[in-house]
Amino acid sequence: MENTFINKKEENALQDVRKKTPTVVSVVEILLKSFVVFLFLFEFNCSVFGLPTFVTTRRVAVGIMFLHVLLCSSLKRTPRTTSATYYKKIILLQALMLAYAAILLIVIGRGSGEHVFNRIATFFLVGIFGAYIISRYFSSLEELMKTLLIACLVQAFFIVLFALVPTIGDRVDRFIGLYEGNASLNRRGYLTGFACSAAPGMLCMVPGFAACIYFILKRPNKEFFFVALFSVLVFAATMIARTGLVIGLIGLFLIWLGGGKTKKGRGIKILLMFLGIFLFGFTFIVVFGLGDKITSLFNRVVDLLREGLWGDFFAAYFGQVAGSKTVIPPISLETIVGTGILSGTSANGVTVNVDGGFVRVYTALGLPMAIISYLSLFGNSIQAARKLSDPVFKYTMIFMVAYLFVGEFKEFFLYNGLAIATFFGMLLLYDKDSIKKERERKLLNAEI
Repeated sequence: MENTFINKKEENALQDVRKKTPTVVSVVEILLKSFVVFLFLFEFNCSVFGLPTFVTTRRVAVGIMFLHVLLCSSLKRTPRTTSATYYKKIILLQALMLAYAAILLIVIGRGSGEHVFNRIATFFLVGIFGAYIISRYFSSLEELMKTLLIACLVQAFFIVLFALVPTIGDRVDRFIGLYEGNASLNRRGYLTGFACSAAPGMLCMVPGFAACIYFILKRPNKEFFFVALFSVLVFAATMIARTGLVIGLIGLFLIWLGGGKTKKGRGIKILLMFLGIFLFGFTFIVVFGLGDKITSLFNRVVDLLREGLWGDFFAAYFGQVAGSKTVIPPISLETIVGTGILSGTSANGVTVNVDGGFVRVYTALGLPMAIISYLSLFGNSIQAARKLSDPVFKYTMIFMVAYLFVGEFKEFFLYNGLAIATFFGMLLLYDKDSIKKERERKLLNAEI
């Protein structure tokens, strides 16, 4: 009996080693899935290739994942877990928002500009359905994290390459039909990547930050490697938008907290690694005289430090600078009921032109419905993260919640579906892994 038990343990240990050893097929599969993730994260319109204007790379990526699941896996119901419950609550409440947006469209009219009904419909396709498909397309949470990290590192490479050799960036922009918009940004001092520009593009890189945080906390024997990758991502993201630095500092704070929870003193150790990388980079810049080049790459960060947070960021955000085109409608009967318009002029004469998502949704759905919508999205997301018992994944998801909030404050972000799809895709995969491990444990106990 004892020999049988030992043999079972050895067999299981050998199977674990085989699972962890990458094969050519598994590496190719990860790379192909990383390509699909890249298309999902960094969206551009496929009309440049002769396809209809409604076809974008993000929708194509969802379609590829759906076909893969349909042909190679199966469409199953989500398991009855705590995370799935919060996911279903968001579905129900956003269905209410979609119905209300349809009423506004019928009663008030479309107006001129972007209507909220179209965006919520897209949210269901990309955000809600996307989260489910992600949970079926990837075999595990770790596989998703790997592909997110690879995709965002590739984007970081493009950002640095285009900054150093602008002619390559111009050619790529012409190829994907983004030359005019990105050329205008370049003239204003912005740097761009591959279908990745300004704050909206930078926010698409943040899931790669989350993947780094996950691996830093989960793999203590490789933490320096992932700390270095995290630093690279933050560096590249800050080149195209200053918000990258803000989100990077939030991530650093949560890495410190999470590291302390996994092992006493580990948080300080990780902070020292970041400090060492920073000092190495600073020394490298001084020794090789790269100060002027770095200043030109981060000119908008320099402006922020010189003019202050309010003068350079918030004042422009709220339209309190000369020449600003920002229009924030005051509270009125129209903005309490809702106008249906996210940007532009509604059929009842209300105009809105602002970056931030909170103001745009308030104008479109009306103040009461906007509050309900955000309570649904943030409340269920916070509760889902708070209920997690694994400190590694818990602090990763707390970072994702912060990402949702900062992203929506800075841009009209949540209703593009990317962040919610990634957030709940991670949670559903975590549940999938937990259920699988529990079944394996029960099977092992039964065999013993």
